[in-house]
Amino acid sequence: MSRRRSRRPAREKSAQPASERAPATLRAGRRAELWLLLLVGVLFLPTLSGEFVYDDLTLIVKNPAIQRSELYGQALGGDLFAVLAGPEDSWSDYWRPTFVLWLILGYALFGLQTVGWHACALLFHLLACWLLYRLCLRLAIPREPSWLLAMIFAVHPVHVESVAWISGSVDALLAVFLLTCLHGLLRLARGELSGRWWLPCLAAYALALGCKEIALVFPLVAGLVVAGADPGELRIRKGLQVLLACLAVACAYWLLRWAVLGSFLPEARWQDGRGGLLADLPQVLWFYLRQALLPIWLGPSYPLRPAATIDVIGVLLCLAGLAGLLVWSWKRRAAALVGVALCSLLLPAFNTAGFYPERMVHDRYLYLPLAGMLLCIVPPLWRFLSARGRGLAWATMACLCLALAVQTGTYSRAWQDNLSLWLRAVESDPSSGINWSKAGRYLLAAGRREEARRALDTAIALGRVSDAYIARAQLAIDESRWQDAEADLRAVLQQFPGKLAAWERLALCYQSAGRSDDAAQALRQAREAVPHRRASLTTNLASVLYAAGRKQEALDELRAVESAARSEPTAGAVLARYWQGVIAAELGEREEARQALSDFIVRAAGRGEGRVRAALQAAKEQLQELP
Repeated sequence: MSRRRSRRPAREKSAQPASERAPATLRAGRRAELWLLLLVGVLFLPTLSGEFVYDDLTLIVKNPAIQRSELYGQALGGDLFAVLAGPEDSWSDYWRPTFVLWLILGYALFGLQTVGWHACALLFHLLACWLLYRLCLRLAIPREPSWLLAMIFAVHPVHVESVAWISGSVDALLAVFLLTCLHGLLRLARGELSGRWWLPCLAAYALALGCKEIALVFPLVAGLVVAGADPGELRIRKGLQVLLACLAVACAYWLLRWAVLGSFLPEARWQDGRGGLLADLPQVLWFYLRQALLPIWLGPSYPLRPAATIDVIGVLLCLAGLAGLLVWSWKRRAAALVGVALCSLLLPAFNTAGFYPERMVHDRYLYLPLAGMLLCIVPPLWRFLSARGRGLAWATMACLCLALAVQTGTYSRAWQDNLSLWLRAVESDPSSGINWSKAGRYLLAAGRREEARRALDTAIALGRVSDAYIARAQLAIDESRWQDAEADLRAVLQQFPGKLAAWERLALCYQSAGRSDDAAQALRQAREAVPHRRASLTTNLASVLYAAGRKQEALDELRAVESAARSEPTAGAVLARYWQGVIAAELGEREEARQALSDFIVRAAGRGEGRVRAALQAAKEQLQELP
């Protein structure tokens, strides 16, 4: 009896201060979150002024699938790049409906104004950082190391691709959905949420699958996290329950992917000259560890190439290290096991046979795996440093965050425009013909001809890059060196007879040289070689015939592709109706001209291409002038 009396006051005494401290604790937590978001937002604020770069031009600027409502179904239910090419060219093996839906919404909201796009990319990153901070707290990591862990993650320079590059924001968006799902699954396993919350959690996972294929690894991650973070005796059972639930969603995705693309996973297309996954394992693993722990060498691409033979000792050391890490984390459970589980999201990046040889590794693949590495490193490092003084711990972590932030701010400037990006790529990987080709192309666009010439010559010497030949031919056309241009373009067509850009430049070369008949013949040959671009090529053909004074022949050609122009998604196909209207008006076919121009105005509405927008204004003026 006396023992009971002695315990009750103790419980009451400890409960009272806790209730008094709750509001102060809550306010401190909110302040920590606000400071985290504010500091990261300020660091990445300059990215808002960036242009469309790299794949942004393909996926947003020149992508009719996200610009025209009648193509939304095709965009959401097909290969990510399918609408941009013919059936034989749609080989990216990426079915990402969530990402495509975001592109559709983004274009509807912002059009081609890059500030809105970049603001959303930054918002995704901020949400991911906040969710990671909350996850750390849920794993019983104290507030200070949780905040520092989230801050290191937020300012780390490997995230520049995912924040400064609009198309790269898919990694941050994926992280938002996966971390949201993980929060919900942890709360369900601990009984903090009722069973009806299973559906929203699994819906978040389904949206993550629609962002990127690496989410297929998440069932393993979720099972390990719940099993390791739950202190109860049923942790293994709960982990299996979560694993099976997520696997069911992943299987549904697999089936849908097979129905859409005819395959369950992306193909391993680049096998020649490779030793296979095990051959590349040591160098790829070392690369990602270096980028996570010592991010000094940064660029859009890196001089890593496929290994031809297997380094048995290196592979065994890698496998032993990974096994040891798993055993160590299992003994410690909680944060360490969650960290290793998140690191497993990097596993698909080791399937290097699925990547082009000059693009084996990318910083953005480290987005969530970096969070896992930090969960393994930061909490024990904080305990070690704080045991020697909290001032020392804070000073060390602050210096680390500052150094990372400086590197991030410096590197993010490279993603401001395409010229800066590819000049940086040449620095980070000077052995890549693709990098030199892209740099030469944008140097040429900037009017820096001699630098462009050297860059294109280097690209051709390194890898005979077809785009480099085409850009060098354009330079020769600009300088009236018709024979040099023709030689470069014929070299491309000999190897790639379906290369549309080479045919178009060849016709331009002939027309510029005063050989209109040869230009027309080249475009007719191109229609046979590239049949899925018949309408677009006919628009070019009509332009050549019109300039040669053969207006009736040009009009007849355009009439013959009216139906193809309606189904072909390219800007050239849309312009076919414009030119039909213009030429018909000049030949006195006023009713045909009125109908063609009206049809063009409807189809051109909302298109992002500059030449379409210019023609749209001209078409409106011409339509008003028609009697």
